[in-house]
Amino acid sequence: MSPSRLLFVAACAAALLLSGCGNSSNDNANVRALNLISGTGGVNITANDTPIMTNGTFEGLTGYTGVSSGNQEIKATIAGSPGAFVDNVYSLSSSTDFTFITTGVAGASGGILIADPFGSPGNQVAFRVLNLSTAAPSLDVYLTTPGADLATATPIVVAAVYGLVTAFTNTDGGNLELRMTTTATKDLVYDAPVNLPPGTGQTVVAYGRGSSKLVNAEILTSGTTGGVVNSVLAQLKAANGSSIAAPLNVLVDGAPVISNLAFGGVSPYQTIPAGVRQVTVESSATPGAPLLSLSPDFVPATDSSIGLSGGSGSLTALVLADSNPIVGVALASLRVVNLSPDFAAVDVYANFARLASGVSANAASAYTLVAAASVGTPYQFDFNLAGTTSVVLHVTGLTVTSGHVYTLYLMGSGSTLTGVLSQDR
Repeated sequence: MSPSRLLFVAACAAALLLSGCGNSSNDNANVRALNLISGTGGVNITANDTPIMTNGTFEGLTGYTGVSSGNQEIKATIAGSPGAFVDNVYSLSSSTDFTFITTGVAGASGGILIADPFGSPGNQVAFRVLNLSTAAPSLDVYLTTPGADLATATPIVVAAVYGLVTAFTNTDGGNLELRMTTTATKDLVYDAPVNLPPGTGQTVVAYGRGSSKLVNAEILTSGTTGGVVNSVLAQLKAANGSSIAAPLNVLVDGAPVISNLAFGGVSPYQTIPAGVRQVTVESSATPGAPLLSLSPDFVPATDSSIGLSGGSGSLTALVLADSNPIVGVALASLRVVNLSPDFAAVDVYANFARLASGVSANAASAYTLVAAASVGTPYQFDFNLAGTTSVVLHVTGLTVTSGHVYTLYLMGSGSTLTGVLSQDR
């Protein structure tokens, strides 16, 4: 079942469960809203025409708004888009708090309503998880003392699946380390210090920022407020389009991250610390002698790429923010990066259809959706001098598969000019 279909089923199930505890009282229920539709602002949410969220931004959280209890129509719209992407009737219990969460991407969005009461944890904290990440549709969640060995730790929540909120469980609060892994592994996709005060109810909402693997979190405190708790992790990959003879090494804060990357090579993503980092590039033939240093800001829970071009005395780096969300059926997402110094700009064609226009040297195109079969679709790519029919490179034998995200690199100069297709998701 697809993630979007699963979310629809989960939302319907939530509506049925909530309807069982509704009543016809005129007492108010309280509803707050959280918008997690990636890259989308202008979200408006109402409950029987009572505004809950107005012009909500990505990761925006409102306070509680009192609405009539009983059957209520909750609608969600995006400014400038026709119709409502959510229009469901929920039965809201009187004197009860709820959180309505929108999620997905523009054009494929949904919503889920969860009730916030958490019981009486006493000197502990009531803890639960709502997984809204398509990058990690099943998560194990750990709460440990800071720095505890994850290898020997036991998850507090096992297999938090996409679109369903887990039950509250009581555990010790305080200053802790919150980590998430893909289920039944120790493959870390989220890591952050948190403070969870005893006597409170805490809901961790895991969601994506467009990474192929990593998740971020917004932690909601029942009855009060909440906020984004950024992961300390990001991802980085590198593409070597330089004219340096020896393979290249990439270091982050002095630690080797990518080693022996030859010309035309694109590394896999590597997990690195988020934030402003010192990135250095060295020749593998002369380790310890930086050819290039830069200090990019790696946004938490996102993917980045560095495209390298030029020679040993003129090495340059193009730092790119990668967008690797889930892609629809029979489609793939593709962008073009021009790392060749030979051409000021190129037009690019995919199976004779224009894919990108005027991609400047040391620059990238926007992402474009292309047709792709689940078994793979063969593509021929032609690079033309921008604005002309003069083909400078003709590449065949490359395959694009449904559901994936790709970057097509133009690399090299003269006789080394080449096109390299990298799968990013």
